[in-house]
Amino acid sequence: MAPQSDFSVWFVLTVCTLVIGSSMTSGYHYGVITGPSQFVKEFYNQTNVYRYGSPLDEYGEVWLWAATITVFCVGRVVGAFVGAKWSKKFGR
Repeated sequence: MAPQSDFSVWFVLTVCTLVIGSSMTSGYHYGVITGPSQFVKEFYNQTNVYRYGSPLDEYGEVWLWAATITVFCVGRVVGAFVGAKWSKKFGR
């Protein structure tokens, strides 16, 4: 008798659907966070003028915006790993 596989067709189909579905929400969130990018960059410049008396140069503005987007991505990864442990510890 052949050993049974742990994976069924429905399981593989569910995983594939979740992978495709999660990429759509990720794209949506990137669209949402980049929508107000001009306002956030203006806020960065105003803050820099208030603190140091001069606006950011273009390189500094782009670097700061890239760091903001990167923190958003890193936060999602950390949240994915920590969320499972917290849900087991504190309940859902």
